[in-house]
Amino acid sequence: MSKPYRERIIVLDPGHGSTRGVLGYDPGCTSGDRTEADANLEAVATLKVLLVARGFRVVLTHDGTDGPKPDLSWRVRMAAGLGAAALISVHWDQVFKPSRHRSGVYYAPGEPSRKLAQAVAPHMAQGDKSWCEASTHSRFGGLYIDAFPDARPAILLELDSLQHAPPTGTAGKVARLAMLTPIADAIARAL
Repeated sequence: MSKPYRERIIVLDPGHGSTRGVLGYDPGCTSGDRTEADANLEAVATLKVLLVARGFRVVLTHDGTDGPKPDLSWRVRMAAGLGAAALISVHWDQVFKPSRHRSGVYYAPGEPSRKLAQAVAPHMAQGDKSWCEASTHSRFGGLYIDAFPDARPAILLELDSLQHAPPTGTAGKVARLAMLTPIADAIARAL
């Protein structure tokens, strides 16, 4: 279904991040020597390829090599300024002890965000057991995606606990594709 946007632009925001060793670097949660920021970047790179193959123009808020972590409000302004059809933030959740899987979707205020989240949640790692919650149910009582225009969807994916992230690089490519292909399909159908 065609939407009234000049281009079908999706802005993907790899949570946390930017370059290690640079002032402002934010690794997110960690598991051994693995950081959430690095796992987010790998997931977003894979999701970008999948969404481009489905006809979207995909823009990243950062690629991990461009200096300090971009300000959260800048990320939203950048996506809104592009006229993006959606803003999707990608995260891995903290490491839980004892180990448990946890995946789901937070959505910003507005019906479009809720609808996109509901379309994506069943395709997360735990399928129909994945959660789908308003951003006000996050531990922060709201998320930066809430500032995205309500007429367009903004969601935050918690892919799973970081200890369940696929291995880095080519060793994890097949696992990342298996995890993210159903999510990309759900996003494409919803938008």
